[in-house]
Amino acid sequence: MPVIADPSTVPLTPVLTILLGADGSVSVNGEAVPADGDPRVAGLAEVRIKAAFLGRPVRVTAKEPDGSAWALIVDVDGAVTPLSDPHPRPEPAASVPTSPPASPQFVAPVAAAPEVRPAVDWDAPLPAEYTPLWDWIMEAAQRGDLRTAGALATELVGELTHRYGSGHPATLNSQLNEAYFALLAHDHRRAALLYAHTARRLAAAGAPHAVVQKAARNAHASWKEVADPAAALEIGRHVLEMWHAAAGDDRRPIGWTERRLRTLTERLADETTG
Repeated sequence: MPVIADPSTVPLTPVLTILLGADGSVSVNGEAVPADGDPRVAGLAEVRIKAAFLGRPVRVTAKEPDGSAWALIVDVDGAVTPLSDPHPRPEPAASVPTSPPASPQFVAPVAAAPEVRPAVDWDAPLPAEYTPLWDWIMEAAQRGDLRTAGALATELVGELTHRYGSGHPATLNSQLNEAYFALLAHDHRRAALLYAHTARRLAAAGAPHAVVQKAARNAHASWKEVADPAAALEIGRHVLEMWHAAAGDDRRPIGWTERRLRTLTERLADETTG
């Protein structure tokens, strides 16, 4: 597989961390990853999914049990480019807004608050210490720079996952915002993957059914906008897994998804033999 010829073209954030444990465990950004075989392979596979969410290569720091660390770049196809030097640190922002700008109507409400409500409260605001980063995200969104807003939202999700876990309402609400930035940017592949991934986690975390369904419907709608049949087939498998977890009593979406997957499979077969 090809490697990144010019690492400077890869954005400096986010930098994902693969942590290998002496017991054979592996985590990515503090989130445990199942590893039936080689934990390094499992960690890189999880990073590849995150790269697919972003639609571009991502920077990774892989930490061995002995404390050694390796700087890598992982592409969406799983190609790994080792770097001889650590990842450069991004330049600090010239200024960070001291008060949040007016929230655009399209962003789910996660405004800052002085304290964190109980984890069972799905309407709880974002913890106050993350207000500067959220303000930065909102500033980028308001000036129409959805790529920067999405990348910063990914960074926020990583920090919240590390602190609170992947099933915490703050983490999952921020993932919904991350997916919505992709949707606004018409990045249908990334939006479908992000929404599907988040809907499964919302369902597993016991989020309100209406919230789970909204995320699932957004995943399905974004998937239907993916024109390339090969990409649609791969993403559709994630959407089907999502519906099995998130459909609830209404199992019709599973049938709709299975029928479209069969159609895509037949179309690709015809293109191959035609």
